[in-house]
Amino acid sequence: MIRYISTQQSLFEGFKHPFDQELDEKNRWVILANAIPWDTFASYYYSVMSRDHGAPCKDARIVLGALIIKHEQNLSDRDTLKMIQENIYLQYFVGLPSFSKHPVFSAALFVDIRKRVGKDILERMIQAMIISDESFVKKGQLKVTNVTELDYEEETNHGDLKIDASVADADIRFPLDLNLLNKTREESERMIDSLWSKSGKGSIKPRTYRRKARKDYLAFAMNKKGRNNKNGCKKQLRYLRRNITTVSILFQEFNSESPFMKRLVDKYFFIKEIYEQQFKIAEGKKVKDRIVSFHMPFVRPIVRGKLARKTEFGAKINVSISNGFAQIDQLKWNAYNEGVYLKEQVEAYYTLHGYYPARIYADKIYLNRENRGYLKDLNIQIIGKPLGRKAQSKEGKERSKILQKEMGKRNEVEGFFETCKRKYGLNNIKARRQDTSESWIASICLVYNLMKLQRKLIQKFSCAYLKLNCILVILRDFLSENIDYHQWSRNRGAEPILFF
Repeated sequence: MIRYISTQQSLFEGFKHPFDQELDEKNRWVILANAIPWDTFASYYYSVMSRDHGAPCKDARIVLGALIIKHEQNLSDRDTLKMIQENIYLQYFVGLPSFSKHPVFSAALFVDIRKRVGKDILERMIQAMIISDESFVKKGQLKVTNVTELDYEEETNHGDLKIDASVADADIRFPLDLNLLNKTREESERMIDSLWSKSGKGSIKPRTYRRKARKDYLAFAMNKKGRNNKNGCKKQLRYLRRNITTVSILFQEFNSESPFMKRLVDKYFFIKEIYEQQFKIAEGKKVKDRIVSFHMPFVRPIVRGKLARKTEFGAKINVSISNGFAQIDQLKWNAYNEGVYLKEQVEAYYTLHGYYPARIYADKIYLNRENRGYLKDLNIQIIGKPLGRKAQSKEGKERSKILQKEMGKRNEVEGFFETCKRKYGLNNIKARRQDTSESWIASICLVYNLMKLQRKLIQKFSCAYLKLNCILVILRDFLSENIDYHQWSRNRGAEPILFF
């Protein structure tokens, strides 16, 4: 049997739409919009702006709502505005009073938003959300006095703290010295062209050998046999050295205090720094704070020692998770030992909650002797690999199994990195400035926490709905059948259920 429906589209005027109906209260964006403390977020957003000077700004809920939608859906700036323009639930989420077919603001404004809403403001928003979460209550915590003995006791310390570190990779081309030198040489040639055009073109244009340099670069870059690029780097260094000398001579014809010259002077010293670093590398010397990208000079190589990727290029973040909510405690562009910051993370937990954690889940690099002594003095239980040799006795193997099961709870912080990198693009930060890149990373952390809050609320509503449904069924049976409650339970083949 064939059932064919014509592909000819009906007229636009006759197309049916649900806009004359009510919105679904169970929609995820409606639930999330009602859960976010918009007034608190708006106060943090307006704290960096002037009340009396400047043009009127966009509403804070529209701006922050668009930022949340962008990272939750992992969209570009333009696609985010198109999505809001087309979706009525997203327009409700950003606080519009009615449906509008016009974009809420220009896509170019996203760059200014990332500059304005920096990492510090986003961290304050996350902390405000953690404090306002009503599900975090003080309870008797799990006390592990001996690895084989698990019991519950009342403590002054509450909650679990899970910490780990990872790298938020920047969206840069894989750094090769030959590519970096070629890009730097091309920028130096543009500087020479700009200086020569500003000088009035009275003198002969300096020779740069750009065609020959480009030909030499392609001869090594497109070689399929994997030929060594050291000779290619040395050639590019010679071309770059000649251009640097030419730029320094052309500088003498201009006033160093003009805005045009100040911008070019900064670029000149940056090109010179790349040349000096690459010259040392060509001689086999080690370089500190090595530059790997011309347009993103703040990015540094971070050696991770992983099997798949031994070196990563981006910001190294140190994250702590308590009660399911994540915080970025340290964000640095240079490599560092994350174990040094364990004390700061514990003290930050105390500042936020008013008490120390009962247990801390950490990797081996955090649990050195100094940190273990610090945690012992604060009566914080360490869930991690102990120092010394592995126990070979039967009792020691049983303790290791129990410890391994407890250490499995640290997978929550690993899940944070996996979710943020796969879904929210934490492994592909596309911002081009250092401050906007940090804002991008903090926005992803904020969105992760908001989605966690949304799931909690949906779970609460589902449990409340099921309980209410059960209570209504019980009341209906009692009103229709005047029987004893325990007799009613036995007839249904279940134990008495208590809901309160």
